[in-house]
Amino acid sequence: DAPSDLRLGKLQPWFRGFKGEVEEVSKYRYRTCGKAEFISPRTVEVTELPVGVWVNSYKAFLLRLQESGQITGFEEHHKGDQPRFTVHLSPQGRTQAAARGLDRYFRLHKPLSTTNMFAFDSQRRIRRFLTAEDMLDAFMEVRLALYERRKEVLAERSELRVQGLDRRLRFMDLVASGQLDLLAPAAEDELLRQMQALGAGIDDSECRK
Repeated sequence: DAPSDLRLGKLQPWFRGFKGEVEEVSKYRYRTCGKAEFISPRTVEVTELPVGVWVNSYKAFLLRLQESGQITGFEEHHKGDQPRFTVHLSPQGRTQAAARGLDRYFRLHKPLSTTNMFAFDSQRRIRRFLTAEDMLDAFMEVRLALYERRKEVLAERSELRVQGLDRRLRFMDLVASGQLDLLAPAAEDELLRQMQALGAGIDDSECRK
């Protein structure tokens, strides 16, 4: 069992490959933030989108800005799964972007809740987890049992190895002392019986080696 005084720290959401920010809004509620910056007075480069916002949907948003006259156009320079938009602001759009901030103007925020998650449990049943900590607690119950089993298997292997080494040492002692004569004419089965009787027998696993 885990120590009773062990307390799990609060888990912060993390997403592989995401280069934006994850901000805590309230308990178990967060906000993922994309990235954008001016590269010239009226040109903005968007280099990350909020988690869950896809390139195609964001492209549709930029087209609406273009239709409304907020931007004069944009180009796409995506590489793999890394988005990159170069956006050209109109004078009106430049004023509004400066006043509202790039993150709000370009809708680079998206809320995220960690209080309603579903996953398979150890019995392969769909289970609702209220928090990430609850999910980790359930996971650790399974992992601790597997670690205990792994420890038992490693201990068994170590014990067998020690026994094998003991038999080899016993065999060398018997040969060195003359109690076991390997040069004397004897069938293999007879030699093995002598070794077994003298405490230097080998098991099936050693024979397979």
